[in-house]
Amino acid sequence: MGKEIVYRCTNRSGPDGSCEYAEDETLIPDSKVEKDNDGNPICPGETVFGEPCGAILEEVTPPSRPIIPILIGAGAVVIAALGYFIYIIFLNGSAVLDIKTDPITLMPGESAKIEFSNKGDKALKIKEVTFSSNLFSRESDEKIPKVAPEETGSIRVILSPDVNENITGTVTLDTNGADEPVTIEITGVVDPWSVFDRLSRNSRILKPE
Repeated sequence: MGKEIVYRCTNRSGPDGSCEYAEDETLIPDSKVEKDNDGNPICPGETVFGEPCGAILEEVTPPSRPIIPILIGAGAVVIAALGYFIYIIFLNGSAVLDIKTDPITLMPGESAKIEFSNKGDKALKIKEVTFSSNLFSRESDEKIPKVAPEETGSIRVILSPDVNENITGTVTLDTNGADEPVTIEITGVVDPWSVFDRLSRNSRILKPE
């Protein structure tokens, strides 16, 4: 793409006074001028008395922009963008999940609270809660909290009431933090007294006729 032609007005002492473009030594692009009947470019400006200038313009060669400052400016932009990227990825903080609950033991139909805190400097979000067995679940109407730095939160897990034998499983919390998903062990224990009750109802030894 070629350079646009530019002009300079030299009308500093015309009959209607000096031209505004001449006083300021403003370079006028070709796109702003009109041509007279002889094809000469005419100054579009006004004189100090508010009259059209109309002086024939002098074509000039605009100064070239130095390549070194351009390269320096482009390099500065790249470095700034790279620095911002590094800041966002590595230095903008992160959330850190800290579990406060020991391994959980539940009886059928029982629920327990998993408490945790955020040891990071960015808000902690629980993205997903998964269980190793569908006999464990989370309360359906419970909202997973968003935990601010140094604050605490919790979720509640439930063991199905249909469990009739001991079971061991896990619950895994996946967060927006930099650390890996955290897994907690859950044990379901059938009430030994309920087992005794079932045996006594069906045993002639434990429950004589």
